[in-house]
Amino acid sequence: MGPSDSDTTDTMTAGLGSDGAVEERTISFEPMEIGYEEESLLNEGAEDSSSVRANASAMKANIFRVDSIAIPVFYFTLGLLMKLPYLPLRIFLRDHIHATPGQQALVFAVVMGMPWNLKVFIGFLSDTTPIRGQRRKPYMFLGTAVCSSCWMLMGMWGPGVTMGLLVLFLFFGVLGMIIGDVMADALVVERVKHEVKKGSIQTSVWMLRFSGGIVGFLASGRLMEYGNVHPQTIFFITGLVPLLTLLPSVYLLHDERIVVRGTQKEQMTEKMYILWDTLQTKNIWMPMLFLYSFASTPNAGDAFSNFLLGPLGFTESEYSYLLTVGMLSQLVGAYIYKRWLGEIGWHKLFLVTLVTGSALSATQLILVARLNVQWGIPDMVFAFGDEIVNDVVAFILQMPTLIMCAALCPKGIEGVLYALMVCVNNVALSTGGAISGAITDALGITSTNFDGLFTLVLITSLSSLLPILLIPFTPKSAKECEEAALLMERTATDGGTSLARPRRNSGDKSLIEEADRATPRDALQELKRSKLGGGAVVFALVVGFIFSIADTAWKLSLVDED
Repeated sequence: MGPSDSDTTDTMTAGLGSDGAVEERTISFEPMEIGYEEESLLNEGAEDSSSVRANASAMKANIFRVDSIAIPVFYFTLGLLMKLPYLPLRIFLRDHIHATPGQQALVFAVVMGMPWNLKVFIGFLSDTTPIRGQRRKPYMFLGTAVCSSCWMLMGMWGPGVTMGLLVLFLFFGVLGMIIGDVMADALVVERVKHEVKKGSIQTSVWMLRFSGGIVGFLASGRLMEYGNVHPQTIFFITGLVPLLTLLPSVYLLHDERIVVRGTQKEQMTEKMYILWDTLQTKNIWMPMLFLYSFASTPNAGDAFSNFLLGPLGFTESEYSYLLTVGMLSQLVGAYIYKRWLGEIGWHKLFLVTLVTGSALSATQLILVARLNVQWGIPDMVFAFGDEIVNDVVAFILQMPTLIMCAALCPKGIEGVLYALMVCVNNVALSTGGAISGAITDALGITSTNFDGLFTLVLITSLSSLLPILLIPFTPKSAKECEEAALLMERTATDGGTSLARPRRNSGDKSLIEEADRATPRDALQELKRSKLGGGAVVFALVVGFIFSIADTAWKLSLVDED
């Protein structure tokens, strides 16, 4: 395939330099290069180019090939890393560091939570600063090395580990894991564009992630309860696992090389313009506002958990089994979506699952009012059944949003845009948690007083219906998302609007006007930008970040009081 083909050519613009000569200016939108599988097939002289492309796409979409095996290995390992040290860390903080409850909350909510809010910056860095021509593989190596080193050092340090040292190890250990997570997400987004049945790759990797989490939960409990293994030994094992599983598979990973022209500052500036232009398109900002409303609705999770562990007398072991059952239920939910619900229109699916989820979450009222006892149903049995059904429905509802985020990302900014969408979701979750806490406090619910719990559950169940109002903001299917992303890429290739637009600070307005004229009128209408819409997303994100910092400062003040 020649260098003039659009699939392999970097998008370029030309402008006049100060001396009147034509200068070549690189923009930072790089179409995904044709992989080596397709090139080899074409070089063999295959006659039917469409079948060749179909076979090449199928190869790229297969994440279980040797050159992509790092993706499924990572997601299983990610689930393991998130759950294996969870219980040992709680015990280590309580029995060895002698941390107060406030300090424990600080470690889990702030120290280990803050790196998740950095995903968008990591995605931007990988998209704009490739290492030796590769945007994913080197960063995944780096993240794995940092994560493993921190957990292994925490395990080998001995009894001299202080609270400050533990916080340092945990922050960078989680940060290393997040770097790998952002790279794996970007690799998935690049490959979902080639899959025939949309959502297959993402449901597969989430099933692997849940499987790893279940193994981690069960392994940590067994090691500590029956093997009498010290928490620091489990920390060392946590760091050893990625070295044995991830590093060999990442070495085999095929990551397409790109050619970077221009200075680093130019690349970053251009990416910022591209990202801002993309955020302003209705295909991006409208779904993101739906995601924000969906994730920011309040919930009764913390208060209800304290109710189970307090008045109902659930033991920590029983509660951990309940969490494990919840993860199994999410695994089942992912399979149900992949097997039977993948072809259903999203508007219909969102409506049905939101209404169903609201009704099912209200069943907690039965447990709060103790009606299950009157009916002869033990608390444990009812709680397990409630957890199973609610988590299955919750993940069926979540799956289309994940597919939507991946399908909407145009080529060239997959890492930063997908990370931005996830970051918006995380910020919204923090906002929802703050709203939940405010309502809980207003109702007078404490660790010993649950008189207002019935009202809290009722409020949160009804509020979960609010995102229904924004369902029209979302695409109707994965196909519609894919068409929107292809439209943005096509207009970029044609010299059109957002992604391939010449720099606004170049001063050459004729180039911008010519680009607009070259774009089909219907495409321009579809990609009509709204500064108000893009600004609303940025505003929500910035306010969320400010709130996270304020929330961190407030929690630190509580720790100081303790």
